Amino acid sequence: MIQILMHMVFFLHLTTAREQRWSLVALMFTVVIIVLLVGLGQTVLNLSIPMLIPAK
Repeated sequence: MIQILMHMVFFLHLTTAREQRWSLVALMFTVVIIVLLVGLGQTVLNLSIPMLIPAK
């Protein structure tokens, strides 16, 4: 986690400066979309597994 933060600050030059506001907004939007996709994918898999296992 620390390595990701260091890359964002030193490689991508993302700071809380006024000029970087839209970059941070775009980054947060990307993180939200990825979390939603992964979370909803896990939900679909967890709900579909009982349908795949044959009943005894």
